[in-house]
Amino acid sequence: MAKLETGDKFKITYYSNKDQKTITRNATWNEQCREWISKAGALLLTYYDTDAQGFRTAKGNYMISLKGGNE
Repeated sequence: MAKLETGDKFKITYYSNKDQKTITRNATWNEQCREWISKAGALLLTYYDTDAQGFRTAKGNYMISLKGGNE
């Protein structure tokens, strides 16, 4: 994954086990966001969902599309 920096805005797309479908969210990267490995060995990405105004965690494969400029 390309290194995201504080303030980066992006869209993240991944399969949500909770919703049982592929979802796309608008997100912002901040100092509390991180990419990490769970104790079970799963790849996780914690990001700030700007629409729901809260943190979410994507598990497994995900695709990130950076937004340009100050949108």
